Amino acid sequence: MEWLKRRRIEPKQFIAFGDSRSDLEMAEEIQQKGQAVEFVFVGEEGELAGSNHSFSVTFTKNHHEKGVIEYLNSRPRKK
Repeated sequence: MEWLKRRRIEPKQFIAFGDSRSDLEMAEEIQQKGQAVEFVFVGEEGELAGSNHSFSVTFTKNHHEKGVIEYLNSRPRKK
């Protein structure tokens, strides 16, 4: 985030990817800094059972790198 700030780049939203409960800390840190964030979970869905967050959490059908590709392919393409 400091690298972006030094370059005066101001993202509208961050997307954090993770495959375990501990990866949620990335999204929490981004949110604590006042930024919009979506967390994309590419692990086993049951791993996040009982977790509650104020940011959006998206689950993919595929896991790990295949889940990342699935998510990226589902996004609208910029022209």
